Amino acid sequence: MAATSTEVRRLEQQQLDTGQGPCLDCHRTATPVLAPDLTAADARWPRFAPAVRQAGFAAAYALPMRHHDRAIGALNLFARTPPRWTPTRCASPRR
Repeated sequence: MAATSTEVRRLEQQQLDTGQGPCLDCHRTATPVLAPDLTAADARWPRFAPAVRQAGFAAAYALPMRHHDRAIGALNLFARTPPRWTPTRCASPRR
């Protein structure tokens, strides 16, 4: 596990401690998890969503890291402002 800041490292650890968050969901399902509006994520992650918003983030995403068809990890991305793009604008065909 690696983090770009102490704050993000704390959020990563909170996901592990609470058992909820985009990275864990992504790893479990082996599919991307997109939460472009964390104000709407309390039902999904009741302990994690308020904490990540309190840390100043507005959006969270997780992308699976794969080895062939198996998810071997997940990459979390946090954004302080809501995105101006949509997943379909960034999607590329799976190879």
